[in-house]
Amino acid sequence: MTIDIPQIVVKAGNAKALVAQLRSLTDEERAEWASVMRTSLPVWRKAVQWWTLDRDEIPKISDPTRRKLLNQAVDAFDRHHRTSGRLLLVAVALGATPAQLVKLALPEGLTMLEREQATGHLADLMIERGTEWVEETMAGLLAQSSVAMAASSLISRLVIRLDLPVPHVAAHLGVWFGTMPTPGTRWQDHFLAACATPDTFWNRPERDEHIARIREAATELRRTEPTNDDALLDALLSVIERGERPGPQREALAWIEGLDLDPTTQPERMLGALDVANNQVAAAFTRILLGMDPDGDTLTRIALAILPRKEKGLKRDVLKRLASLESPSAELMEHIADLSRSTDTTTAKLASTLCESWGSAPAQDSGTRGLWQEPSLPDPEPFPGLETLVLDDPALAALVTEIEDDWAERAEVTEHALAQLVATAHARGPEVVVTACQAAEFDPSPILGHLPRLLARLGDGTIVPGTEPAPARSPEGPLVFLAAQRARDVLHRLGEIPSLLSTPSTARHEVTADDFRARLTQYLDADTPLEPTDVAIALTRIRPGADLTGCDAPIRGCEMRLAEVIDLWASTTPEPAEPVLRPTGTRGEEGLHVVGDAPGWHEALGLDTVWQHPYPCDTGYRNHHVADLAEVWPGPADDYLHAPAHDVVLRLMPQHLGRPAWRAMLRLRWAEIADSLTGIVSCIEVAPRVTEPVTTAALAVAATVAAKDRDRIAAPLLAAWDEGRLTADDLLAGWHSPAWELVNRARGRNPVDRSPAKITALLAVLAEAGGLALVWPLLVEIAEELAAAEKIPAATSTVLETVLALLPEVPHAIDLPNIAALAARKGSSKAITLARAVTEASAAR
Repeated sequence: MTIDIPQIVVKAGNAKALVAQLRSLTDEERAEWASVMRTSLPVWRKAVQWWTLDRDEIPKISDPTRRKLLNQAVDAFDRHHRTSGRLLLVAVALGATPAQLVKLALPEGLTMLEREQATGHLADLMIERGTEWVEETMAGLLAQSSVAMAASSLISRLVIRLDLPVPHVAAHLGVWFGTMPTPGTRWQDHFLAACATPDTFWNRPERDEHIARIREAATELRRTEPTNDDALLDALLSVIERGERPGPQREALAWIEGLDLDPTTQPERMLGALDVANNQVAAAFTRILLGMDPDGDTLTRIALAILPRKEKGLKRDVLKRLASLESPSAELMEHIADLSRSTDTTTAKLASTLCESWGSAPAQDSGTRGLWQEPSLPDPEPFPGLETLVLDDPALAALVTEIEDDWAERAEVTEHALAQLVATAHARGPEVVVTACQAAEFDPSPILGHLPRLLARLGDGTIVPGTEPAPARSPEGPLVFLAAQRARDVLHRLGEIPSLLSTPSTARHEVTADDFRARLTQYLDADTPLEPTDVAIALTRIRPGADLTGCDAPIRGCEMRLAEVIDLWASTTPEPAEPVLRPTGTRGEEGLHVVGDAPGWHEALGLDTVWQHPYPCDTGYRNHHVADLAEVWPGPADDYLHAPAHDVVLRLMPQHLGRPAWRAMLRLRWAEIADSLTGIVSCIEVAPRVTEPVTTAALAVAATVAAKDRDRIAAPLLAAWDEGRLTADDLLAGWHSPAWELVNRARGRNPVDRSPAKITALLAVLAEAGGLALVWPLLVEIAEELAAAEKIPAATSTVLETVLALLPEVPHAIDLPNIAALAARKGSSKAITLARAVTEASAAR
């Protein structure tokens, strides 16, 4: 009789009963079961690779039949994952090797064991195999982040019971970090390891309650186990000193307070950390240091660390304490003089008072800071990662792993990976790439990027190099379809094509005419036709007007040759991208669509994607939208599709950014701020010209993100201006765009605010970085609009402060009629006072 172990596992009442059954096997039965296991492990692994449905999302579905079916599916998936976890018990009991167990271990199965309270049983079975076996297995589990997270409880049990060193692995310790101090768990050892491992800490909400829970748990722990408070404080300070993200720094501060540690014993450490401390930590450390009655040298060091920071209140507190300083250093006096002309009038007044008390003059607005500059127009940097294109086996395996781990589909990874796969297959044969994909353990998750999924299909034989890819179209599908279509087509032709025409030459994702010609020559030498999707993307990365005279070659499946397509591309000027509203069919709601900005010449290449059609910025997709690329998106036609516009999509066609830019702006309506921020940064960095769709979305994102994230918008905008891709008129077009109104009328939850104060804050950052010539026209426009209002808006004083601070840097005459009219009004409000100051400063020029 054939032994069906998975069926036995399914029928087991629970994990405890299964373990009892395993322990009761006779030697003969155990040998027979072990024989079945050794031949069946690969089958088990494949059988349990399912994805998890989110039960919490099901009640949101309006169709009751679909809700019922999905609930049934979730129950089935739970049973499936329960089997996955129990098979681990079987494998250990029957003598599986560490490598075999690691291959069988899936996050969902480990999670189910924890839910069944069976992790202890698995630990018992593993410990029976010996310490060396356990250590080898742990190393394998810890090597995969998702598995390490799910196995965290198991790993901690093994570490405690076998007295093993605590692994310094962020994925494991990040999960462990959710525990409170507990006796008998080697809590301090784990905590010190977590402090020493970057990216382990995470910030909890409800800070006061969290600190109270820490204090209560620590008090209970110290009743039975002494703690080394000096070591704990040292470790927590190191989290801040190495410049971890704000959340982890705030968490470290909460633990310092909750554990009742005394940071006053480490004043030098606190002083040194001020340069990298998050604003909340910097404020706490500054309060502590100022409360220690610092001497003049220490007070000076505090001031030099705090005064360059952005936090206004903190700066003001330090400025007030500096009044006790009798002999300031020259460096400190220079900082104070600079602050005396701050756009924050309160700070400027405090600084000016200090200057006078020290007998020095406040800084004069002499216009010598050099903020009005001209773009330097630097040459773009070369595209990274292309230094070595033909890879040996270890490098190829590393590349496949890099692709699999790149869940965010970064364009840099995808582009250099495709170039290296093509070059390696052409030089060494496509079989080496196929072998590397067969050896990889691809995660079956549907949130995996399109390239990992395609490489999995290459490895399992679904995609066969040397075969012709089938035609594919998706006129109503997601933006990522074209990127996936190119990747699929390229994999079909591995070994045949020598390179990709569309691989970027520069970090701006441009393809230079010289590189295009050189790559075309490779095709002519190889006597092989070009790939349509490759040509389509390559031409959208070449500067309009580039000389491609004489470039010609056949294109697979196309009646037109390359020269004819180039002529069509060069003679076609797309209509500008325009946002429009169209009914959604739901309660009179309207959805935002983008029309225009279509590469119409793609049709000549046999392509038909949403880039060529009106694009709904806010819609869901199902598999029937992408049925022609079942290699990437398999499954029933009505299944929902996970196809986000990741970085690789946003940088795909730099000359056609209307769709991704308006999409980034619309995501703000759904509070997807991080998505909008990363999306618009990608657009800015590759835009040949940062036109209205991109500038409007950039201003909208800048008006929405937290102040700490505003620099992430400012940096690429400044770079685009310096490179000649962004002008002052482009910013003005973004401010006046009708899209502000349209986006707020479109379906969504949160309004997108055209905030003068927040946008002015962005302009101030750009101006202080040398981009005053870029922002001045828009700054004046905003100030004049506010000054003209009958009722003075709240943002007026903030904007006028910025105008007043930057006015001396402007090299030409300035006409500010509305501000002059505001200055002439009766009253002594801050806005009117500032308007008078601006008018006087302008007249004195």
